[in-house]
Amino acid sequence: CSDTFPHVENWYWIVGNEPGVRQFSVGTKDDFYRLYQHTLAGAIRANTNLCFGAGSFAHYDWLKSFVERCAADGTRLDLLSWHHYDIVPEGYAFRIQRVKDLLAQYPKLGNVKIAIDEWNTILPDFRPAEFSAGNYAAAHAVASIATMAKAGLDYQTHFIASSPHGWGMTGNKGIKQPTFNAYEMMAKLGSSEREMTVTAS
Repeated sequence: CSDTFPHVENWYWIVGNEPGVRQFSVGTKDDFYRLYQHTLAGAIRANTNLCFGAGSFAHYDWLKSFVERCAADGTRLDLLSWHHYDIVPEGYAFRIQRVKDLLAQYPKLGNVKIAIDEWNTILPDFRPAEFSAGNYAAAHAVASIATMAKAGLDYQTHFIASSPHGWGMTGNKGIKQPTFNAYEMMAKLGSSEREMTVTAS
């Protein structure tokens, strides 16, 4: 990749996807930590300037154990990411603060960026499509992004973009859902940090 793409050093490379979940598991917490160490070592041999991180953690105990191990061993960690689903936008702020408090205990780790790299209301298997794609979902997405930004999250990735089952921003045959409209509206605001006050009468 370093030989092919000009901006590889601006990308974040992440090891893992929900390592504590059986269908994605690579073993125990120790196994995952060793996988990260070996992958990191190989990656920085190829390019010492890569931004490297881990997680997409689904369980806080796995995230906490991983951070503690990195801190104890002095293992490099540029980005820490996790997944979070919450029907109340303020729930994201609570988890963000919890992770920030954890990282603050280990200043030697340096300035670790934090990301929620999969989020939405509640998991698709347990919700009607309205919670992911309808009017509530659109309002939830806008409120959640504002909440995450205020809480000091560095990056976020909304889940699901598209689904034939009606979940996400586009559903069957590419039909645009209210969540799509919400993101299109936010895109029109550009990269400014303006916040609009909305009142109802």
